[in-house]
Amino acid sequence: MLSLEEINNFIQQVNIVFGALPYVGDDYIVSSDTIPSNSDEAIEVLKYFKGKRWQDISLDALIANRDNLPVFTPRAYQYYLPAYMIAVISQFENVDVLSSNTLYSLTPPKQGYSWENKYLDAARKFTPNQKIIILKFLELYSRLSPDALIYDPNQHIQKAIEFWEKSVT
Repeated sequence: MLSLEEINNFIQQVNIVFGALPYVGDDYIVSSDTIPSNSDEAIEVLKYFKGKRWQDISLDALIANRDNLPVFTPRAYQYYLPAYMIAVISQFENVDVLSSNTLYSLTPPKQGYSWENKYLDAARKFTPNQKIIILKFLELYSRLSPDALIYDPNQHIQKAIEFWEKSVT
């Protein structure tokens, strides 16, 4: 369990580090190569995110799009990830699988997976300070879900922490 002070401190840090990011632009939320293979998901993402700053995305919209993080372009992923991280940390008990899906989106794929290049491209978009916030998110997540450290056979949390620690240095 996290204290209210820890949650508020995290939210404040996210707002400081990600707050000045300019809106990604309606044409850069989902990529054209994503639309043919995931047209329903792309339409759903656009319905909820088009024209909206990450700070204005509701918890309901994030939950409705809990499975659609891979549909974002790398630029949109960087832009909207703060909303997902804040929702998970501040509303952990109320976000269904949004928490694990956000974690999985931060976990590097195995080498050779079809989306490895897209993942690495997205990871490169983050600034060093943004990467530090991602690491803070992962640390808080592991405290909110200690079972993820024990019962996750794919070791998502450990792999994510290792990847983001290396990317900061």
